[in-house]
Amino acid sequence: MRRYSVPKKRGGKMVAFLVIAIVSIVIIGVVLFNIRLQIVQRPFRDFKLLSIREVFQYAFGEANVQVSLFGSVKVSGKNEMNDTYTAIVSKDGIFIQINGTAQPDVEDVYKEIYTRALYKIVMTTPLSDYESSDPKAFLSYLNNIAIEYYKENEKDYLRITGSDKEGNILEISYAITKFGGKFKVTAEKLVINGKELNSSAMRVTLAKIYKKEIDKDLIEAVKNSFLKDFQKVSIGEVFSKLSNLRWTIKDETSKIVELNGIEKIEENEVALTIGFRINEDGDTVVDYLLLNGEKVDEKAIVYYISYIYSKYGYADKEKDIAKFKDLILKSRLPNGLSTFQEFFDKNFSEVQWDMYYKPNSYEFVVSGKTRAKNTPVELRFISTPDGLYLAESVYGSEKAKSDIVINNILNESLQVSQTDILSVVMNGKIVKYSPVQSNKVAFESFLKSPVWQYDSNADRVVLSGIGKYGSRNWNFKFVFETFFGKEPVLEYVYMDGIQAIDEVVDYIVSKVFKVDTLGNNLTELVKNTIFTYKTYEEILGPIGWSIDRQYDRVVFSSSNLNVYFSVEPSGKVNVVQLFYKGQDMSTKAAEIVKLLEDGGSLESLEKKKTQESQQPPQEEKEQQQPEAPQMGQF
Repeated sequence: MRRYSVPKKRGGKMVAFLVIAIVSIVIIGVVLFNIRLQIVQRPFRDFKLLSIREVFQYAFGEANVQVSLFGSVKVSGKNEMNDTYTAIVSKDGIFIQINGTAQPDVEDVYKEIYTRALYKIVMTTPLSDYESSDPKAFLSYLNNIAIEYYKENEKDYLRITGSDKEGNILEISYAITKFGGKFKVTAEKLVINGKELNSSAMRVTLAKIYKKEIDKDLIEAVKNSFLKDFQKVSIGEVFSKLSNLRWTIKDETSKIVELNGIEKIEENEVALTIGFRINEDGDTVVDYLLLNGEKVDEKAIVYYISYIYSKYGYADKEKDIAKFKDLILKSRLPNGLSTFQEFFDKNFSEVQWDMYYKPNSYEFVVSGKTRAKNTPVELRFISTPDGLYLAESVYGSEKAKSDIVINNILNESLQVSQTDILSVVMNGKIVKYSPVQSNKVAFESFLKSPVWQYDSNADRVVLSGIGKYGSRNWNFKFVFETFFGKEPVLEYVYMDGIQAIDEVVDYIVSKVFKVDTLGNNLTELVKNTIFTYKTYEEILGPIGWSIDRQYDRVVFSSSNLNVYFSVEPSGKVNVVQLFYKGQDMSTKAAEIVKLLEDGGSLESLEKKKTQESQQPPQEEKEQQQPEAPQMGQF
């Protein structure tokens, strides 16, 4: 039998070859893609907890990855402000852009993104030992939150700082670790107002923040906590000083721990029973207090507790004085005429405050000397549950009722004679560094017919006389008060009945006491005065200003222009003279200043003047028409 062979088609081999080639390319591409992708699946430098991709994922909620087979890998994300952060990672390193702009400090920017990522993890991962609580609970407990990343012992920490509603500054250090792809967040350190809490006290505070029930170690939690008004030392440290001390759980449900012990109060040994309760906010408070089995009134408890804290050196005396000082100073004297603040300021010198803790009260002592006669004085105030009142005080070396002591002090002040007050003002000196000997010498060399008087109604010394300012004489009246009866102070100056502004007063005082620098503010007043819409300094420039002290004028001078200003007592500024290239043009001062204010030049004014001189003379009828008066500042 003859055999026939049928030749195979070459096209089939070609298709198979192409399929194999395409598959190979795809496989190679996938391999290269995965190799490139591994670049962003690794951490960057010491930021080892998260890969680069994870950092962007947690920081921005979404990480967009773009892989180039033969180039770099880009990871990007957007923050709440829609700013785009992009990390460009290659074998040469990492580069970061924000909105397309390259950042020079790559590590600092990456640290910022890394910190943001850890913060998101803390916000979404339940705190260890508080797994049933909302991880975001600290946001409602703290205000003005700040976050900071740091590394310690190869572990990543996020420190969150903020203030609670009482104004305490809290710093919570969270450690973030990763096991089997899951994160664990642990609060490892808690600092309040710069003081690190022990583990028990930290547990109480964290329970307040994360709203967790404190159902164990109740006694330790109370002993290691702090009373609200005594933040310097724990409850256990203070009350460990008592003898025969015993701590018991009185009511576990209400979280009441009872302390029993023996304490010496004012030389008498007393059986002391205190019930401490952890309230719903997590604060430890005194629920009740018994002395020898007798219950103390709720309002009086704070005095006994303060007495015990002060006895062992734990009371904050300065804080307690400040707390009651304001209340005392705002209270009125028994006669109701003034407050104690006004009374002390006017009649006392060398004032000192002190405080004594009693079992059922606070005693405040204000000591000093009377200004009139330097008599030693002590005023004693007592704070009890019933209120604040004056107790027996001391005047000189004698004890007396406080209203008698106050009257003695007021009588001393009334005995200061008018002559004494006049002498204080006349022989004093309101400008200490002046070469002039006294107020009397200074003012009497400035005024004609000076008259010194004491105004008993206003309790002021008044000096009247005629003095020269500018181009004329003025009727001056200088009003002085005495600071605590010993130091003269110039209060007001009147010129022809007009109260002079401070700049004019300072200038006149500079003339009286021969201290020129005191009057320099007069120049600043003129420079800052507005003509129509610009200040004179803006119109004329900042350089070339001075004071002509012979005529009491502020002067602006340049190569071609000289302008002289007067300042009235009320502060009104006037241009009194204007010279351009030596020519007196004072009658056109308003026109010239307005020209300069509008951006014109004096050269244009000269051209205008030349053009006007070349025009034919106007009709006699027109020449006889009166000029329109100049309006405005001049």
